[in-house]
Amino acid sequence: MKTVLSWRSQSRFGLCCLMFFVLFLSCNSDEESTPINDISITAVDPESPGTLGFYETSTSDRVTITYDYHISHPEGARIWIIPYTEGDKSEGYVYSSSGVFKGSGQRTVIFSTEDVGSGPLHVDQIKISITNPDQSTQLLERFVDVDYTFE
Repeated sequence: MKTVLSWRSQSRFGLCCLMFFVLFLSCNSDEESTPINDISITAVDPESPGTLGFYETSTSDRVTITYDYHISHPEGARIWIIPYTEGDKSEGYVYSSSGVFKGSGQRTVIFSTEDVGSGPLHVDQIKISITNPDQSTQLLERFVDVDYTFE
């Protein structure tokens, strides 16, 4: 038996193929389904550069950072901002702890350094770190240059 496609059936076939192609393109790509776990710093006080006292030694002893966050990891995530000096965590560093965050919101945190007896300490970067709740997976790690001296 020989099947003969008429003009009408050929155009329907073409239309079906076109609709399938459009539907396929409209589905989420891997890029769109990649979870977004990020923060956007909205305020820093004092602004960099700055000179501050060691933690709990003066009224100007910490950097306060406010940020907006968006966490899409299904279990939520923990967020830290940690001071760094010459590529390592700053000696005697102090930073805000983190609960588990989900969705979008705003948070204010601090960082500072304690006097460890070695004189002034220069903080030249902050590390933004987002992990899953049990800290086994790094979801985001970013370094931002800053210029703070604690004395």
